[in-house]
Order: sequence, then C-alpha cells, then structure tokens
Amino acid sequence: AMDMLMVNLKNLMNEAYAKDKSMRICSAFDAKRANGEYNVKYAPYGYLLSGDKKRPYDVDPETAPIVREIFELREQGFSVISIARKMDEKQYMTPMQYALKKGIRQKIKGDNHWAPLSIDRILSNPAYLGHMHLRKTETRMYQGMKRRKVDKSEQFIVENVNEPIITQEQFDAVQGKKRSYNRTGKKKSGKDENIF
Repeated sequence: AMDMLMVNLKNLMNEAYAKDKSMRICSAFDAKRANGEYNVKYAPYGYLLSGDKKRPYDVDPETAPIVREIFELREQGFSVISIARKMDEKQYMTPMQYALKKGIRQKIKGDNHWAPLSIDRILSNPAYLGHMHLRKTETRMYQGMKRRKVDKSEQFIVENVNEPIITQEQFDAVQGKKRSYNRTGKKKSGKDENIF
C-alpha cells in the first residue's frame, strides 16, 4: 500500500512538473513574439532561414524565381494542375525534394512530382509578401491540449518582417482568380485543362 502511494505521489509530482514546464515554455514563446522575435524551424519554399530571430527568412536565389513563375502563370489563367505539370516539365525540384537536398528533411513522403496542392499552398501563402503567418497550430500541454490547428479567425499575420518575393498586386490578383474558380467550378481560360 505504501509503495502504491509513493508511485501515485511521484506520478502527481511529475505531471505537475511537466505542466509547469510547458506553461513556462509557452509563456517564453509568447513573450518573444510580443518582442518581435520568431522561433521558426523551417522556411517556406523560396526562402532560407537567416538565423536572425527578428527577420527569420532570406530570399533563396535558387527557388524564389520558381515561386514568382508560379504566381505569374496563375495570373495568366493557368490552373494549378497545369502549373504543376509545367513545373515537372521544367524538372524543378519539388519543395520536399529541395528540403532533402538542403538537409532540412531526412525523408520524402509521396512521389517526386509537383502536386496541385503544393501549388495551391504556395499561391495562398502570405509569407511571399514578406509577412509572418503565426499561430497556425498550437500546443498547450499544461492545459491538456495536444497540437491542433488553430481556426483562421484566431491566427494572425505580422506584416513586412522579411523581404517580399512577390507584390501585393500579384497576390491579390491570384486570390481573386482562386476564389472565382472555386465558386463557379468552371474554367476561366482555354489554358485550364480537364485531366479527364
């Protein structure tokens, strides 16, 4: 009975210690964000980590032109499927292949082709305007909350932190095309292709 009591007591103390540590870590991250410091592990495709906590991304001269080309093609009316095919035809490395080459990732999931979803993620990412998109996921272990996606209404963007790759006009034009395509489900130009 005494041994069982000691085990339960130790478990309780360990749990309290873990919660306290989690709360301290979360508070430290919140304080750094408030001070304009960003703790990021990976840079979006088109950027490299700079090592500077206040300006964490540097434009990658190798992949930034590919990002610009993707936005230009979408502005011209090409669908995300058509753009993905063009990226494959030009033999551009996918974001995962490039991360593997740079040693950022150790394994590749999926095949070695550009996916429409990858193109769509690039086209909708405000990081290419030089902004920091924060609080997309969160973990609060001291509240019993495991990693979860945060609702868009609770996310926030800090503007003009890094050097932009594209202009605001380009980004807005692409978002307009994307909304129009999603709403109607119809092709907006002869350059959009039906894979069936």
